[in-house]
Amino acid sequence: MQNKLKYLLALTILLWTGIAAAQTGEKSHKRYTEAEISAEADFIEAESAFILGKQDDARQKFEDFIKQHPDVPMAYYQLARIYDAQNDTRRAILNVSKAVKLDPENKWFVIAKAELLEKDNRPLEAAQTMQQLTRFHPNDDLGYKKAAYYFLLAQKPHEALDILDKALQVIGPDPEIFYRQHVIYLSLGQPKKAIEALRKIIHHNPKATEHRLQLAEIYVNEGKYDLAEKEYRYILSYDPHNAAALLGLQKRKPSGNKSPDDILTLVQDPATSIDLKIAEIVPLIREASPDLPQDKKDSHVRLIRALLQAHPGHPKATATAADMYFALGDTGQALDYYIQTLQKEKSVYPVWQQAIQLLFVNKRYDDVIAKTTEALDFFPNKLQLYLFLAEAQFRSGQAQSAADNYRQAALMAGKNKDRKRFALAKLAEVYIKLGNLQKAQQYLDKANALSGSSDPFVEHVAQEVRQGRLSPPDPKWATRHRFAILIL
Repeated sequence: MQNKLKYLLALTILLWTGIAAAQTGEKSHKRYTEAEISAEADFIEAESAFILGKQDDARQKFEDFIKQHPDVPMAYYQLARIYDAQNDTRRAILNVSKAVKLDPENKWFVIAKAELLEKDNRPLEAAQTMQQLTRFHPNDDLGYKKAAYYFLLAQKPHEALDILDKALQVIGPDPEIFYRQHVIYLSLGQPKKAIEALRKIIHHNPKATEHRLQLAEIYVNEGKYDLAEKEYRYILSYDPHNAAALLGLQKRKPSGNKSPDDILTLVQDPATSIDLKIAEIVPLIREASPDLPQDKKDSHVRLIRALLQAHPGHPKATATAADMYFALGDTGQALDYYIQTLQKEKSVYPVWQQAIQLLFVNKRYDDVIAKTTEALDFFPNKLQLYLFLAEAQFRSGQAQSAADNYRQAALMAGKNKDRKRFALAKLAEVYIKLGNLQKAQQYLDKANALSGSSDPFVEHVAQEVRQGRLSPPDPKWATRHRFAILIL
């Protein structure tokens, strides 16, 4: 602590006296008078009190010092710091302003004054103060940047742009200044100028990935999908695994200019990243449907086979193949490839979801039970898995096990009333199957007790309870129900 105190005091003295030798490298042979030595001792005593946390004592000592030495700017600066520490911002500003007046070229005095003005909710004056710094230090970018910041706080974006333009004229190209201009132009609703500012950054640094991604996002918002795609592809040219660029390619709006055959060569190349290939294929999957003409279906399938050949057994390849076959309406092939994917990679929940749904639709209930049980080892908190497991057990004659899992689903539904109501109504059906109509009515009552919009499935179960037997649902409402797959 003692060494640190000495260091801080030495620094303060240097700032106060402005020893020329420190600036010029020349030795100083000045002989100090007794009065100057006494003044230095008084200053050190005041500064020591401040460092030791004796703020009231330090304030009084600096005020006494200033009475004797009214032309020492550092004394006013230190007094301003004390008033600021005591939350007396007005007096802090008054004193730092005197320091700036005595030494207007002192960068730290000017910055301190601007920060105090900002603290006093006077951002425009803070901006004007920092403008003063740019006149004395025109090659220091800090003055321009802080002035622009304060102009923005004062809700004067055009003045902020003007000071940043001046900085560029004096200092030259500066990516940080270009980016600040970009942000301001966006806030003013001027996307063309915002793009121009980003382009300047990219010209300065072609591999400025973050800014290229921002540029691509603006292009997407402007509907300029081809330009966005160029940015994503440029990023991938030097960073082939960049997740944001790959995702951008996958989400881009299909232009209609590319067919599966157009990217077949790229997909066939085993040296090209599989992620890039998938990014190219995903938009085609979104366009695919069972209604495509046969020749187009064939070209989609050729593309998928090329992917599988280039990356045999790769789970990303088999998952992509499954998605494509599913989109084309070939659910048998889709299911096969989803199962293959799960043999290699078990951490992707949507693959489990798709496989289990297809097994369920194909009434392979034993396989549904096996797959959901396996999936729950990896995703124990997925309510949907319990619903499929319970319904598969119910339909395969394991009513008691179905009741246990529907109860678990109702518990996991928490505050989601639609899911909880469905699970409770299914429990009522299970107990109808078990011949316990009293318990069936209890669960039906619990389902009805949940407020919300009317549910045709619950009404259907109520009719089943009254009849004492299960009956098929009416397809008119069942096909539109959110749990249609588990009802029909």
